[in-house]
Amino acid sequence: MNDFQTLLADARRHGDNRCCAPIAVSVLTGKPFKTVQNWFSRLGRRKGRGTPRWMTHQVFKDNGFSLRRCERLEKRYRTVRTLERNVNKNANLLVFTRRHVLAVKAGEVLDWTQGRLHRIQEIYIVE
Repeated sequence: MNDFQTLLADARRHGDNRCCAPIAVSVLTGKPFKTVQNWFSRLGRRKGRGTPRWMTHQVFKDNGFSLRRCERLEKRYRTVRTLERNVNKNANLLVFTRRHVLAVKAGEVLDWTQGRLHRIQEIYIVE
């Protein structure tokens, strides 16, 4: 399984920072970071730059995954901390905050925002 610390080290080794979207996609798809980074670069993402939300959605779509927005969870869980404490342990979620995206795999937040009070804007179920 791709864990956050391993993927972050891999990203730094490949000369990338500000790469929360490729890391989140790699965690949720189980693909190596370099493969996911190439998916994003085909859509125009440059290393060291942020990633627009539309690009993250397109990467999932282009590679056979579907995202389903879950407004019920958005209303129930306002922060990463409350989501982490109460989410279903089988859930695979893509979560957007104001300027960040993170992965929740098997009910566990795999990101540096784990346990923090970052406000959630959108939650997608990855299928």
